[in-house]
Amino acid sequence: IILLISLAFSMNAQHPVLILNKESVPELRRAMNEYPMWNDMVSQVQQQADEAILEAFDVPVPVDPAGGYTHGKHKQNGKLLKRLGAIYQTTADDKYARYAKNIFMAYAQMYPSLGAHPVKASYAPGRLFWQQLNDAVWLVDAIQGYDCIYEYLQPDERKTIEEKLLRPYADFLSIESKFVFNRIHNHGVWAVAAVGMTGIVLDDDELVCRSLYGIKENNKPNKTKIDANFKKQFEAGFLTQTASLFSPDGYYTEGPYYQRYAMTPFLLFAQSLDNNIPSLKIMEFEDGIFYKAIETLIQLTDANGGFFSINDNLKGMSLNAPEMVWAVDMLYAKTKNPELLDIALTNPTRHINSAGLEVIKGLSDGLAKPISKKSITISDGTNGDAGGIAILRDDENSVCAVLKGASQGLVHGHFDRLNLMFFHEENEVLSDYGAARFVNVKAKEGGRYLPENETFGKQTIAHNTVVINEQSQFDGKFKVANEHHADILFSDYSNPEIRIACAIDSTAYEGKVLTRVSAVFASSHFNNPVLIDLFKVDADIKSGSYDLPFHFLGQILDVGFEYSANSTAQVPLGTENGYQHIWKQATGTSEDACTGITWMYNRRVYSITTSTDKNTELIIGESGANDPAFNLRHEPVFIVRQKGARSHTFASIIESHGTQNPNTESVHGQEKEIKNIELLKDEEAYTALKFESIKGTSFTLLVYTGKRDESKNHTLELEGKTYNWSGAYKLIEN
Repeated sequence: IILLISLAFSMNAQHPVLILNKESVPELRRAMNEYPMWNDMVSQVQQQADEAILEAFDVPVPVDPAGGYTHGKHKQNGKLLKRLGAIYQTTADDKYARYAKNIFMAYAQMYPSLGAHPVKASYAPGRLFWQQLNDAVWLVDAIQGYDCIYEYLQPDERKTIEEKLLRPYADFLSIESKFVFNRIHNHGVWAVAAVGMTGIVLDDDELVCRSLYGIKENNKPNKTKIDANFKKQFEAGFLTQTASLFSPDGYYTEGPYYQRYAMTPFLLFAQSLDNNIPSLKIMEFEDGIFYKAIETLIQLTDANGGFFSINDNLKGMSLNAPEMVWAVDMLYAKTKNPELLDIALTNPTRHINSAGLEVIKGLSDGLAKPISKKSITISDGTNGDAGGIAILRDDENSVCAVLKGASQGLVHGHFDRLNLMFFHEENEVLSDYGAARFVNVKAKEGGRYLPENETFGKQTIAHNTVVINEQSQFDGKFKVANEHHADILFSDYSNPEIRIACAIDSTAYEGKVLTRVSAVFASSHFNNPVLIDLFKVDADIKSGSYDLPFHFLGQILDVGFEYSANSTAQVPLGTENGYQHIWKQATGTSEDACTGITWMYNRRVYSITTSTDKNTELIIGESGANDPAFNLRHEPVFIVRQKGARSHTFASIIESHGTQNPNTESVHGQEKEIKNIELLKDEEAYTALKFESIKGTSFTLLVYTGKRDESKNHTLELEGKTYNWSGAYKLIEN
């Protein structure tokens, strides 16, 4: 049954109507007397508002890029308008509404005279900001403030603000910027949320329809009525963005850093729709995708709550980000999962709304429980068929490995198919560089992505995955990469001793197949779980090389092979594809069947042991070459280079085995625990890795990476013994 629904309110409806509403405000006021934590939080916001209104406000003519005064002031004004509106609703003190009104009137006076922003540095210049994205963020904030002071304003004041500011602003973000508005991308999501929320406040069905369904070539909405039986029939708009950008598991294709950023407009607009058009049942859309997305985003974090460096990512962004407050509040209000309160404990700031109050109630009642994270494979792609992310954790959550077998991730994607990250407790052991960018730092090109993000951050050598012949995957061509994806071949988390996953890609290098098996192995024979890494390359090249870099942080303690150090002069490792940004500090070879390095980071000692032969070259390097503007961090890398092989399997084990105590000036466990590793079998479909601990115990990992047939029985002859098993792998303790 198709339901054609009009907006569930009229011009006579009582405001606010978005996140706050007339029904919830009385409870928020009563709670200030019932819950001291809520009273303290609201009082803190009120104090911020009081401090702001003591000063004359400033609505400057926009001139600066990100990080400049006018950029920062307009950003502050948008957030201040939202804050003033919320405090006005909770205190009923007219001084907050009056101050907000004056700011709105100043913007209404200035906005009609604004053209494109003078900083010409974006594909879509804004009006108040250098890029239109920031304009959309401003309106999302400001319209919430306007909604809250709506009934305080006189009709002629509302007319001025709406006709000179809000409606022209909404038209600019949509009709005048159709390319961005219709875009399936986080910029488009912010734009449709801003226009849609404005439409709800102004009781304008046409604006809401623009946002839900996108705009046609004639600048009209694809639909003029809200249809609760939406079936993905359009190529633009909020519903299509939601259906296209999230996988069925709630993974956002641009990666967790941008998922965190995009969740705010997704959730705010969705909640606004649910409050005003309940018949749309937006929170049930795509099987409850908004709630799934929050749950998935929480899983995409390390022990510190930091988001995994998948695609463009900035180090330090975590579950304490402001955007996560609304996400956690909303999910808790729905599920009452006490583990979500554990996240809220680390960031006591809440938004003034019903969901925020529910979290405060839970915290006040002492309901918080430690958050649990699990081994999980998260699908990518609209239909869940574009590969995914495998997250491998031990039962104690002391270590975590992340195997990327996903899609490109749109324009924020990196050329890093089968990338691997590894974490031990609070440390990033195998690190990913992330993005070359200093957000809102004016000196660093106004906070925009730096050139080195393209020349290094996105290039394959900047990641822990194989590079063939020093050429980045897909030759560094985004359009080609965006048409393909890797696949998770198998994953198995049922055995508490070993969590294992395998990803495969046959598109990154034409005619060449990459297969990676990663396993977290927890055994009493080792002090900490170890990471087993098998990277199979079937490339059929007669000459050239395969490079497998391992990026890490910290200070090298020991090098297990003979090497020649460039100690008096530095030269770049190469001339392009990111190699030009790596200093070649040392090179060597090993006559042993395996070797590696040991380093210390944050008082912990780590080692990599990797298989070698006569054609293996070992390189120690550091990022930062060819960087005259000092845009890159200087971080070490260990590269295993295999020369002249048709096919090859890199076999490596990464371990944590020691700690340093600076007070007692002692180091415990300096010697690595992996004594030896050996490939017993290395075929297209089968790999057998034997590794031995210093205690004398040896293990053999048998892996089948051929066509999936879990019922197939496998047989291998190894060292005079016959091994039979079914499924993807078998682990044997010898």
